[in-house]
Amino acid sequence: MESKKYTHQITYWILFFILVIVIGFLTMKKPDITYKLSAEQMLEEVLKLEDVLTPDDVRMFLELRDSTYQLVDLRSPDKYVIGHIDNALNIPMQDLLERGSLKTFSDTGKTYILYAGDQVTACAPWMLLKQLGYNNIRVMLGGYDFYLSGAY
Repeated sequence: MESKKYTHQITYWILFFILVIVIGFLTMKKPDITYKLSAEQMLEEVLKLEDVLTPDDVRMFLELRDSTYQLVDLRSPDKYVIGHIDNALNIPMQDLLERGSLKTFSDTGKTYILYAGDQVTACAPWMLLKQLGYNNIRVMLGGYDFYLSGAY
């Protein structure tokens, strides 16, 4: 009799855990952000080099006051305040995936040119946004420090 009671308790506990797992899966929220490109597609994008602009290209857009281009400074707000390229938005890298920041990049009528202190730092956000399906994102060659140096 004791063994039968023990078997029923185990059965109830197993059913309870299965129920908890099923409820967990049913109430699980879908991710807000999903990748649109596979690793292979992203590698193809990287190898194209079409999304890299020179500082001279950026200067030309600024001189022409071309409103279809928007510079985005990925550096921290304190570095942005110290100095930035004219009319650049400041979206620090840690804020890039916030809903408001991503909404900024949704304007398909604009091309967003990312820059940070150097090009390497801006490449990861560029890749991330590309994988999320934003096709209007470019990276400035060399970054802000290179732009200021005029060594190109």
